[in-house]
This record gives sequence, C-alpha cells and structure tokens, in this order.
Amino acid sequence: MGRRGRMMDHELIVVGGGAAGLGAVRAARWAGADVALVTDSAPGGDCTFTGCVPSKTLLAAARDGLDFTEAMARVRTTVAHIAATESVEVLRGEGVTVIEGRARLATHDTVAVGDRRVTAPRIVLATGSRPSIPDGIRGLAEAEPLTNETVFDLTEAPQSLAIIGGGATGCELAQAFAALGTGVTLFEQGPQLLPSEEPEAAALVRAALQQYGVSVRRLARVERVEPASPSGTRIDSPYSVIWKRTGSAATTDPVIVERLLVAAGRTAAIDGLGLEEMKMKQSWSGYLITDDRLATSVKGVYAAGDIACWPSLIPRRRQPRLFESDGGHATSGRQLLIRGRGSARVDPSRFGPAGFGVQHRDEVGLFRVVAAARSSLAYLREWWWKLWERWNIGGDLVVGRAMLSHAADEMGRIAAGNALGKGQRGRFRGGMVPRVVFTDPEVASVGVIPWHAPPGSRVAYLPLAELDRAITDGRTDGFIAIVAGPRRLLRNAGGGRILGATIVAPRAGEMIQEIVLAMRSGAFTGRLAQTSHAYPTWSSGVQKAAAQFFGKIEGRRARRVG
Repeated sequence: MGRRGRMMDHELIVVGGGAAGLGAVRAARWAGADVALVTDSAPGGDCTFTGCVPSKTLLAAARDGLDFTEAMARVRTTVAHIAATESVEVLRGEGVTVIEGRARLATHDTVAVGDRRVTAPRIVLATGSRPSIPDGIRGLAEAEPLTNETVFDLTEAPQSLAIIGGGATGCELAQAFAALGTGVTLFEQGPQLLPSEEPEAAALVRAALQQYGVSVRRLARVERVEPASPSGTRIDSPYSVIWKRTGSAATTDPVIVERLLVAAGRTAAIDGLGLEEMKMKQSWSGYLITDDRLATSVKGVYAAGDIACWPSLIPRRRQPRLFESDGGHATSGRQLLIRGRGSARVDPSRFGPAGFGVQHRDEVGLFRVVAAARSSLAYLREWWWKLWERWNIGGDLVVGRAMLSHAADEMGRIAAGNALGKGQRGRFRGGMVPRVVFTDPEVASVGVIPWHAPPGSRVAYLPLAELDRAITDGRTDGFIAIVAGPRRLLRNAGGGRILGATIVAPRAGEMIQEIVLAMRSGAFTGRLAQTSHAYPTWSSGVQKAAAQFFGKIEGRRARRVG
C-alpha cells in the first residue's frame, strides 16, 4: 500500500546490484519486506568483478610466485566462485524479485525499466561508480588506457606499465604487476602516495614499492601521452608519457611504456537515472547529497554506496607532525586548490581524517536545503547531533564520502532499514568505517589519523621494531598509532575514547578490527590494554600501544597534542 492508499508492487525497490544494493535487498528480506532489485549487470558489482576480489587475488598470486598467465587464471576462478554466491538465481531463491534492465526514476515511487513500471513507497539508489579518466591529459584517450574495469582482461603481461594515480588502487596494482615482472612507473600528482593516510604510512608504502622495483614519481603532473615511434600503433610501438614536476614549467625526461593504467579517482554512475527531472540535490562533482540517515532531498528516496555523500567533520587546523612525514607533505602552509563553485584554497589537512573525498564547503549549503525540508523535530535532532560531535571533537563541517565495499554494504543495510522503518536503522557513521590498503605491508586505518589529531587528544605510537611478533618474523617496518581524546564529562578516565588509529603491518587489516569494535561500542581506551592477547601475535601490539595511555611502557608514553 502506498503513501496515498494506492497499491504498490513492492515495499522497497533497490536500484543497483553492487555491494550497497546487495546489502539493501538482503537487509530488507531479513526484515521480512517485499523487495525488488533492478540491475543492468550481474549482481556483485565492481567489488566482485573488477575491484576488491580480482585485485586481492592478483596480489596473492604474485606473492605466491605464479606467472602472469597462472595469476590471471586464479583471478578468473576466484571471481567465478564468489559471483556464484550472489547470482540472480541465488537472490531469487532468497525471495528477492530481480528485474534485469536499466532503471530510471519516473517519480518518487516509480521506477521505469524499459517499458515496464515498478512501484514502491520507498526506493534505494545504489548504482555505484566508474573510473574517472582525466580530461586534461592530451593523447590519453588515444592510448586506450587500462582501468580497474579492463586490466583483469589482459592475457599477456605488459613489459612496462605507467600507472596514473598513487591512491590505494594505484599502489596495489603497481606492486602486483611489479611482482609479476612488469616494469612499473607510478605517477602521483600530490606530495605523497595514499594522500588520505598518515604520511609515515605513505613513506613506508613508497619504500616497499621501490623495493619491488617500482619507479615512484611524486609531485608529478602528466601533461600528455604520445606514441614513442612514428607508427603509433600499440602493438609495435610503446607510448611516451610526458610529465612535469608540480609547480615547474619545464618538462622532465619522458617515460617510455607499453601500456598505461589510470587509477585517478572515480565518478558516480548516475547517468540515465532521471535525477535532473526529479530535481534531486547533487554535489558539484555529481554525488547524491544525503543526510546521515542516507535520505536524499526527494522524499522516500535514499542513496547508498559510492554515489552518496553526506556531512562530515574534519579538524579545524593541522597539528605539528608527531612522526616522520613523506617528503613535501610536511611543508607548512602549503596551499592546494579544490575545484568547485568559488574555488576554495585550503590546507592539505582538509582532505579529511576519515580518508574520504572532501568536496567544496559550499555543498554543505545544499545539505541544509535537504534538512530544511524535513520536519522541525527531525531537523533539530540531526543538527543537535552534529553540534554535539563538534563540541566533543572540534572541527569543520564538510561533505564526505566512503568509496569502500564494506562501507557500501553497511550503507545499503542502513538505508533499507531507515526506508522501511524496520531492521537495521540509524545513522551512518563514516568515521568508524575501517579502510585497508592491501599492499605489502598493509595500511589499515579508521577515524582520525595521527596527522590530524585534534588539540587535547593523545597519540600512542609503537614501532614494529618493538613488537616481538614482528621481530620473530623479521618484518619490523611499520607501526601502530592510536589516537584517543577526552570524554565530555569523564575526560581521560579509562584512557578516554578512541578517535582513530593507523597500523602499518603485514596483517594490519586484521589488527585494526578490534579498534573499530572498541570505537563502535564506545569502549574506554583502557579496554584494549586490559584485554589479554595471545603471545606472540600481531594483535598484541594493539594492547601494548594502548597501554601507553596509562604509563610509560618500555620507554614510550602516549603524547599529548596541542
């Protein structure tokens, strides 16, 4: 039954079959709702077919010593195995109505799929994102660059590869291809790899890549790509990558490569959804603006996954560095330009403690328009929550997003619960979502990184050279850093509350999880120190680091910021 009493086909329609869409439909089924999934591709989306699963399989195969052909065979086998657990047939067996085709919003409660109209009082949009190809690099399109959507279709390893973009995807694929025998050059326009992470973590990853033979070019702006010989064909002629140092007018020596791969960000996949006709509020970069309950500006329509962005907090000012930094990132007062209406110049620290893409501050005004359309009680409740967060942490309100598969899954479940009014409901807390870069060593972080630790907080720092398990394994390059802040009334009693953490270690992705659990449950920092950990394990380093909040441990004590 619809909001005006007319009969509806379903209780909920989910558009998009990636991680967010699958999370939404399964949450709806767990809540006993009648749900339809509209998808124009195989369920599983980017994560299963072109993202998390194939990239991590390729990394593992390379470390196991497989050659390129064997590694790609393992990738295809692994993808097929995981895809079989979330196929159309499996979803229909779980009670989900699967409609195959491209969706368009006809009204706030009607989705058009070809000539068919499907209705529901609530809709969740979860169409994901696609790789961005920079417009400003002349000749790049003609070079037919690889992206994460095409690189796993290769049947032969290129002799040389240029990767544009030094984020998580670029670093992971650089290490994988280097381990498989390809000569890799990695270009990053900014001063450090992994721009959203702790500078010391970025420096360790850079060193690890260089040990694999990767040539890392930081502060490098690719100007153009052109054939390296007159024939200009990819088969018998490599490409010449012309680049400049950021801030320099002179070009440097070109890099000659056989293939190029672009890992320079992603774009929301919203083409053809009919959002303009619905007058749905979007950010300047095309993401759907939601509140922290993932509701869009159109009543009854929610957004989850890569296409959504929401209000978030970042620290008011950057603190003096506590540990080693990665080259130019430590330059005081360095100015970066963020595109957007009015073009705001901001400090590099504005790129956010949670590792999310920070958009132009004017976009917050659009969020206020969304919130103003809601009831006065809901409006006051949401902004009281934001004021409480700002009071406790201190920071500036910006618009952020989390382009992570596990974040998309959680967002899908929360969006479905909020839309239906049953099941998992509440706010999406992006600052408590962990993120992992699966290089060797891994980089895992959650919440505030030490570089952005706010005044009054404390940072515990443990180098792996002082962790027994790291010593036994001969893997002492890395560290564990935990940021804790005072509680509003109890201050630093019990160690205060955990604001974030960064870990660089071979098993950092597993080690970060107990810190995430402590943050989610609101546990005192001391619980990490009190909990008995098996010896010698990697996770015992978390206990040892947390103990620094209560006294000097082997000469180390948590340091106060500000």
